[in-house]
Amino acid sequence: MRRLLWLQWATHLTLPFSLRWLGGALESLGSDAWATALPLFFGGFWASSLYSVVLPRLLAQAQGDAALFSRWYAVELAGGALGLAATALVGSVSPPALAALYQASLAAIVALLMPGWKTTAIVATGAALFLGSAARLDAGSTAYLFRAGHDLDVARVVFSADTPYQRAVIIEEVDGTRHLYLDGIRHYGSDSLSEFNYLVAGLPASILEKPRTVVVGSGSYEAAFRSLVKGGRVTSVELDPLVAEAGLRLLAVPPPHEPASRWEIVVDDAKHHFAHMRERPDLVVLDVAGPFQRQVALLYTAEFLTLLKSRLAEAGLLSLPLNGDFTGQSRAACRIARTLLDVFPDVYVLARGGGASSFAIAGPARRNLKPRLAAELLAAGRGDVKVYDRAEVEQMADRPGCGPISLDSLDIVWDKGWTRLLRSFR
Repeated sequence: MRRLLWLQWATHLTLPFSLRWLGGALESLGSDAWATALPLFFGGFWASSLYSVVLPRLLAQAQGDAALFSRWYAVELAGGALGLAATALVGSVSPPALAALYQASLAAIVALLMPGWKTTAIVATGAALFLGSAARLDAGSTAYLFRAGHDLDVARVVFSADTPYQRAVIIEEVDGTRHLYLDGIRHYGSDSLSEFNYLVAGLPASILEKPRTVVVGSGSYEAAFRSLVKGGRVTSVELDPLVAEAGLRLLAVPPPHEPASRWEIVVDDAKHHFAHMRERPDLVVLDVAGPFQRQVALLYTAEFLTLLKSRLAEAGLLSLPLNGDFTGQSRAACRIARTLLDVFPDVYVLARGGGASSFAIAGPARRNLKPRLAAELLAAGRGDVKVYDRAEVEQMADRPGCGPISLDSLDIVWDKGWTRLLRSFR
């Protein structure tokens, strides 16, 4: 059991870098299924056995008395609770400091369970080596993962951080192109994402007169800048201050003119922001990821969309991605559209075809915007994007498995996650 403790200590000393190297190596070999399964086993079962198997077993061997063992096990559980508190407090201030605290705590546990100067010297040296090389290992393992797993010609890792909300990475390719990934999903760095920002922000802004816009999400701020072109004011609402600052400093797309007096960045939860805002915006843009996670999925619920509807100006618009091809078989796209139909009187879907993700525009007042949207798309050289009005959307959404999303029906998170997992095993 003591040998197992040493193995566990060595394993935890390599985390999270070893998981990235493992996943990248498997993906470079073309084994997407193993690249999904093995890191999950490695991180979820092997690494966690230190706390579920090794420590309780060593405590039982050392104490003998059942009552004494129960008390020590309670101490271990209390330590776990304190660790969660430290993660919340220290991690929100400095992720590197949290990693250092974790390694120091792990070294202390090993030294207490196996007292002696040799053990103390080994774990202290290991922790010191970790602290001295953590930054290089983080950058190196991250670059390797993106070279192998995303087929990118990575020159360097510009920014990486494990924030309280997500894993944020900005990488730079050899040609200078920069990419933003949040929890492994690209949010900036390709022509398709530039088109995303046009359809989700530039197009709806183009049919409004100097719109007062609120953009939920930041990334490169391209969605905000596309809204600013129309001469209105823009508020970018971002939950994660580290991502907001990194995007502004390292990614921000140059605006057409100086927007300082017309653009502000607010660090806040979108639900809280809209619940307490006094102004009624002309345009709300949800520049967010798909409903892969529960917190993001809340932004697609009928309850949140009803809140947005109550905050919009009378002739205002809401624009958001449908995260799938609405004209195809995407259940996510259909369910999001169905939720919009249940909340908003006016709904339009922009479908690109070819399996590409669709977008939706909705408003609290019935207006015949289809001709105007089609004309703007044609003028922008995107006549291939088809516009469907409410009647057409209702007809296309009338299919099995296309129920609305609500606080009582968030199974879309499970559905999306399960679909992505199965896809990796095909």
